[in-house]
Amino acid sequence: MATPFKGHQGDVLSVAISTDGQTIVSGGLDGTVRMWNRKGEPMATPFKGDQGSVWSVAISADGQTILSGSSDGTVRMWNRKGQQIGEPFKGDQGNVYSVAISTDGQTILSGGEDGAVRMWDIKLDTWLKTACERLADHPVFKKPESADEKKAKETCKPYLDSY
Repeated sequence: MATPFKGHQGDVLSVAISTDGQTIVSGGLDGTVRMWNRKGEPMATPFKGDQGSVWSVAISADGQTILSGSSDGTVRMWNRKGQQIGEPFKGDQGNVYSVAISTDGQTILSGGEDGAVRMWDIKLDTWLKTACERLADHPVFKKPESADEKKAKETCKPYLDSY
């Protein structure tokens, strides 16, 4: 019989294992995501941020990104230290029961209580384009003065048609 990994307070709702078999992640009713090695030893402090039960977890093929889907209707991305990467992805109405990440690490999926499957493109270029589009009308972009402001405008130039 396998040795149990202990740490969650209450039910464990989801588990996933990295493609190299060295990292295990779990999500539970206690609202935490936990990361373990094959011996069942914690590899980081519990990941906290979900505002409810963690229904689903996934780990990227390279083992560097962990996803969690929870009863607060969000999908969160985490690094191996348990630090949240960016803002949570929101869209599901109700519980997020399932999350997945593509083998190239560029797309995440969620499925939830509302009967929908959602897909997010997480390529850096896509995020950068979105950020630049949101900043296009900012006064700093209209009339950059400092070196940083000029650099920001130049970085966004390829993503904006108005330049």
